[in-house]
Amino acid sequence: MDDTRITVRVSADRLAAHLQISESAPPVDVANGALVKCISDAGIPVSDTMRARLNEIAKSFTEKPRAIVIEIARGVAPVAGTNARIEWCEGRDPKHAPEPVRDATGTIDHYAQPRFVHIGEGDAIGMVIPDTAGNPGRNVLGASLPAKPGKKLAMTFDEDSIALDGQTITAKKSGVLMVSAGTLMVTDVIEIKGDIDFSTANVASEGAVSVRGGVRDRFVVNAKQNIQIGGLVEAASLIAGGDIVLSRGMAGRSTGTIKAKGGLTAGFLHACTVTLGGNLTIGRELNGCTTTLGGHVLGQSATLIGGTLDAGGSILLGTIGSPAEAATTIRIGGDPNNSARIAELRRELKALDTEIRDLNHNIKQIVSLGKLQSPADKEKLTESYFLLDESTKRREVCECELNTLTASAKTAKVVTINADRIIYPNVRIEAGDTTATITRAIKGPARIALVKADCLMVSIAGGPMRPIGEFAQIRAQAA
Repeated sequence: MDDTRITVRVSADRLAAHLQISESAPPVDVANGALVKCISDAGIPVSDTMRARLNEIAKSFTEKPRAIVIEIARGVAPVAGTNARIEWCEGRDPKHAPEPVRDATGTIDHYAQPRFVHIGEGDAIGMVIPDTAGNPGRNVLGASLPAKPGKKLAMTFDEDSIALDGQTITAKKSGVLMVSAGTLMVTDVIEIKGDIDFSTANVASEGAVSVRGGVRDRFVVNAKQNIQIGGLVEAASLIAGGDIVLSRGMAGRSTGTIKAKGGLTAGFLHACTVTLGGNLTIGRELNGCTTTLGGHVLGQSATLIGGTLDAGGSILLGTIGSPAEAATTIRIGGDPNNSARIAELRRELKALDTEIRDLNHNIKQIVSLGKLQSPADKEKLTESYFLLDESTKRREVCECELNTLTASAKTAKVVTINADRIIYPNVRIEAGDTTATITRAIKGPARIALVKADCLMVSIAGGPMRPIGEFAQIRAQAA
């Protein structure tokens, strides 16, 4: 028998074997067990089932010799195991994009899209689905083929904030659910590696927020604790229950706002509105801002140009005002919140005085009609008396509050304005009911002190205190 007329071809992965019979193979050899021998010589186990099939092939070839190529054996490929994974509860996947926020018209608000998963203590997070070993295979030569096992869960769990009970994952505390360096945690600090922009949308945190990049126009960062931002803050809004640190600063373009119950540290602030409960530490420039704070201003190298600065404590700056004599206002000696309230009360009293005057005029006109008063006149007269009574009572309340606040302002603590380099003309200093507008440059180091209510004094280069009237125009603020 010529072996080349009957051959067995085993595939490279040994998962298939094909029997090839040449048309010229002697039928007698095929019929007398040559097929079984050829397969056995190839190392392929011959089962009873295969032997029966080979007999059928041999019979068919004997009856009609022809070239035959047929798969005679098929192995079983191994099935790889599945990797371990977390099956997240609905809305708990930290990397899943949540449903978009839409306004009343159905338009998506891209600034308000939530990008962080906020979670409460005890809330379910998900289930750990373990890895599987997989199923081994077997090749046509009868050898076992091992299965590739699934990978163990790569994610670890922060023991302080995540509880793992069997396969169930729950939160140990409230906060933001995040994956950091491969560890699932609930954190009080939201860390942003880039900018606050459309990739993050507005950011709100029950804890602190740390941003490596900046904050783009119109975005909002709201944290119950501190905010720290490494890059430029544009015309955005920052709100903190604690302190705010801006490594660079804010270019607010007249719409940027900063509100903090604590203090603010910034390289510069341009054209923004700042409201603080604590101190302001400024590195280079405070330009064209409306700034209200309960504490001190600390910026020995900084320049204050334009805008309004209302401070509850002392002020330390390098330069105040500008060579171009930009209008710059500083208010000292009182509680900034009281100052705003005093201004509000004065506006309301002015409006009430106008209202009371008009009501008295209407009443006088109707009373002058005597018996000629119509029913409509009488109804209007009754209404006018009622409104007059209400307005008068309201005026008494406002006046009482105003007197209390102004009396408090006149017992203000001693505060100072310090300029290391110079104070330029057109800088206006308001203290109580007194306004001093600088008319002659004061070269530093200069110290302006509110030594008692409404009394401002100046000391230059550590010299004796002199009345500020030598450098400024003084006027009393109208009540």
